[in-house]
Amino acid sequence: MNGSGQRARRSWRNWALLVGMAWFTLTQAMRLVQAVALWPWLMGIQLWPGPTYLAVTGFIWALAGAVGIVGLWRRRGWGLRLCETTLVAWSAWNWADRLWVSSSPTGLWNWPFALAVNLIMLISVFLLIHAERKDDYGVKDE
Repeated sequence: MNGSGQRARRSWRNWALLVGMAWFTLTQAMRLVQAVALWPWLMGIQLWPGPTYLAVTGFIWALAGAVGIVGLWRRRGWGLRLCETTLVAWSAWNWADRLWVSSSPTGLWNWPFALAVNLIMLISVFLLIHAERKDDYGVKDE
């Protein structure tokens, strides 16, 4: 807050985190919606582990992202922590899903590229959150 009792403008880092979390939430919500919309077709092709898995995981990640957006928008420290936790958990789940759940032989064709993008994303978001936490949230990293 500044001296007049109004909150300072949002930093570009806060906007970048908000846009990133909105994109994440949207893609996961689309996963849920598409699993429900294409349910009969997915059952017909006998997709494993099935549309229930796609819908449930889409819902869980979309919910985590939406709650993270609220925390970021309201500039709460827990919002930054939730974004970090969601990102790490999603990355771990994504790789577990690729390695052990996916039955597609093409699932690992581009693994070096996917790993590089994942690491760049993790590092970038952690740097943004670290700077945001120190500057705008008044919380010191320990």
